[in-house]
Amino acid sequence: MAHRLGKRVARRSPADVVIGMARPLSKPRESPALVMLVGPPGVGKTTFARALTAATPIAAIESDAVRRALFARPRYDREESGAVFDAVHAALRRLLARGVSVLIDATNLVEAERAVMYGIAEESGARAVVVRLTAPAALVRKRLAAGEARGASEAGVAEFERMRRRREPIRRRHYVVDATGSTKAAVEAIAREIAAR
Repeated sequence: MAHRLGKRVARRSPADVVIGMARPLSKPRESPALVMLVGPPGVGKTTFARALTAATPIAAIESDAVRRALFARPRYDREESGAVFDAVHAALRRLLARGVSVLIDATNLVEAERAVMYGIAEESGARAVVVRLTAPAALVRKRLAAGEARGASEAGVAEFERMRRRREPIRRRHYVVDATGSTKAAVEAIAREIAAR
């Protein structure tokens, strides 16, 4: 069955669509950062991403928003996810090569998937900053069941339950942020790390 791309994609490459969505673009730096958020749906990644982009200039890419821009009727299957992340990875390479720091707002639960982005960061001379967001499962279920604002995600409780079991340990230095209360201190620490070099 053919998978129809959204009308907005027809004249631009998927990577161009992603770059067009990645705002705000930071000024080029000699040593840009790749900030990778990790956590299942509903844990607070998009809220954290908004706080970080308000605190420091960094281009934010939200995978759910990319999916909805690229596909008129998302199916959330393996083929579609591959196309979404091919576009995200291509955009990431181009932005980092220009010295633009980038934040990736996606679940990033599997180490092999994170490893692709670690490799892109290394190829580009960028620093990878990994941030794992946590929240009690009962709170996440409550947020998702209530349909609280969560960016472009359409994930519900069932997706949370399925995806939280997929989480694999992060094998490199990373931040762990409790997203149940104020994340101001964590946002400030990560903003300082982005600006450090």
